[in-house]
Formats: sequence, structure tokens, C-alpha cells
Amino acid sequence: MIPIVIALDRESPESGKDLLRRCAIWLCDAYEPGQLGLAGVDVERKEEVERTIGASFEAVTLERRSGSVLATVLLDLCAALGLDELYADVYKTFTR
Repeated sequence: MIPIVIALDRESPESGKDLLRRCAIWLCDAYEPGQLGLAGVDVERKEEVERTIGASFEAVTLERRSGSVLATVLLDLCAALGLDELYADVYKTFTR
């Protein structure tokens, strides 16, 4: 993700920032209250699917994950591109 956003930002700054905004919205939506968060890097496919679509099903009993490596990457990119407001929004999602 880092090389793509940086390359887009150099060629078309608005395109790079737009991609970063869209990724941030997608990520933060996965960590909204009532959602389970994204799966970790070392989980089975079943858990990935359950975390993605299972929050509304009673049969899915996973604990909510609060951490994300992708959040760290997004925060770094926001800082590098000077997107202070987006940085604050992503940061707030992961520190509540």
C-alpha cells in the first residue's frame, strides 16, 4: 500500500490522498462499535470471513480485535502526506 499511495501522490496528489481516504474509511468501518475488527495475519480463513461479515450473526462469537497493522501504515501515510484531519480520525478510532 505504501508504494502505491506515494507513487499516486507524486503523479496526482489528489488521487493518492483519495485512495488513502477510501482505505481509511474502509478500515475504520471495520472497527466501529458492533464490528469485530479485521482478522490477524495468522488466522484461518474461517475467522477472516467471520470477522468480515459475522458481526451481525449470533452464531459468531469472536471477541472484538482492537489492533491493526494496517492502521499503523495508514497513520504513517497520513503523516507523510500532511493529512492531519484524516490522521486524527484514524487515530481516534483506535484509541477509544
